[in-house]
Amino acid sequence: MKKGFKILVVILCIISFSSGLFFSYVGDYYHVDEVSLKNYDDLNVDIEEFDKYITYGSKESDKGIIFYPGAKVEYKAYEPLMKTLAKRGFFCILIEMPYNLAILDIHAADGLVDKYTKIDDWYMMGHSLGGSMAGIYLKDKYKDFDGVILLGSYILEDLTYTDLYVISIYGSEDKILNKEAYESAKVNYPDSFDEMLIHGGNHSGFAVYGKQRGDGVAAITGEQQIRQTGVILSKLLLED
Repeated sequence: MKKGFKILVVILCIISFSSGLFFSYVGDYYHVDEVSLKNYDDLNVDIEEFDKYITYGSKESDKGIIFYPGAKVEYKAYEPLMKTLAKRGFFCILIEMPYNLAILDIHAADGLVDKYTKIDDWYMMGHSLGGSMAGIYLKDKYKDFDGVILLGSYILEDLTYTDLYVISIYGSEDKILNKEAYESAKVNYPDSFDEMLIHGGNHSGFAVYGKQRGDGVAAITGEQQIRQTGVILSKLLLED
């Protein structure tokens, strides 16, 4: 067997092995809890499904939110939160990420602000890794947005040169969020920053995908955590 052919075989084996590891990793993700999802069927809001995203609420709302899901979480697990916010007057766009990883499509929000022109104020929003990726997206797109909402997350990029309004919400029982990194990341935030703690909430409670491995035990229900998130954002963004 020629040397060049042997090298090619080795390279192909490495690629095949790496691909196997990747698909094994992304194939193990948190699925939406269909039973819990049905608890929100009575929240009647306008819903439209597109190829890579779903919208919730009126396209003529004053405030719009583009949402990036957490890593390895099926995006529809965040539908209860989207419905809750839409019911309160927000127009929400829930993004479906490739292999449930926002890091694989950081610019998924491109074009959406221009498509829904009747929305006055826009906010990026994300859970966990999704929030961090939303922060990276805003590095160059900050002029199109009024702020960013972080759920159990923190911003990795320096946004101090912007006038974005940063809202951070996390649960007191969150054991997934790296608190040291969370505190260190605050140097990246503009002056306009609010931090809100949900007592009894955990990392997983912002969506309906069950308890994430390693997370703390919540002292409140997921429904309560989602409802409190809606109340917080309504008070900060909708009430004068």
